[in-house]
Amino acid sequence: MPINYHYPTDSKNIDLENIKEHLRNIVKIILESPKYLISKIKSEKHDLNYEETLELKEINKNINQLYQIMDEIAILLKESPLFNDEYFDFCEIEDMTKYTLNREYSLIQDSDLEFILKLVKNFSELIDYKIDLIENDDFDEKSFEIKYNSYLTNFNNSQTYFYKNICDESLDDDLFIKYTNIIRG
Repeated sequence: MPINYHYPTDSKNIDLENIKEHLRNIVKIILESPKYLISKIKSEKHDLNYEETLELKEINKNINQLYQIMDEIAILLKESPLFNDEYFDFCEIEDMTKYTLNREYSLIQDSDLEFILKLVKNFSELIDYKIDLIENDDFDEKSFEIKYNSYLTNFNNSQTYFYKNICDESLDDDLFIKYTNIIRG
């Protein structure tokens, strides 16, 4: 996908700080989610007691809040021509996150949560870098291209993890390789 690096220097109409804050909130929600409860649910086959039920409701609340924040970020990115490529990347991140978290709790592994956290952190670093360049009126195409290509390498690795470990575990290796190659272009 060709990258358009020629951006208007007037960023006053874009809510850049809101994007940054939303991304920080996503990381916070993921870090604060009680992973131990998910592990407990997977390891113990019993009816949940009152306390565990409340904790499970808290997880669901956090997940719903996470989805709401992700939807808001997607809207902010979509509305800004400065973040066209990043908007499409974020839509994929949002889809992978929702697919991962919408599975039964017994299927969600700690590594899946770490995968989501890594996705969001890498994306957040890219957005922070780009916003800083824009705000400082110092957008360097070569510098951003290097940062974006590094981000895409990590993103492609995350997609591979997602399709291999989360999305459809029934895919055979040949079909997985073919599907991954189609996605990468």
